[in-house]
Amino acid sequence: SLVTGNFEALGSSLSHLILPAVVLALSPIAQLMRVVRASMIEQKRKAYILTSRANGMPENLLVYKYMLKNSFIAALTIIGLLYGFFL
Repeated sequence: SLVTGNFEALGSSLSHLILPAVVLALSPIAQLMRVVRASMIEQKRKAYILTSRANGMPENLLVYKYMLKNSFIAALTIIGLLYGFFL
């Protein structure tokens, strides 16, 4: 409909694609968040995080610079598996 210039049909088809896309994304997002949460809890118990916290490093810096970076390795693996599943 974009090629033919029928913008009314294009708008209708795009609006009908939104709900299935949201429904397909909800379950994998929940799984991904569980993996990231478990990985963050695991990272929080590491010795270098405890040492940095004891030395007075700000919590935001610990979370965003060190813990999230290492937690996203597990998340990237899950994203790759989900990508293959949705193909």
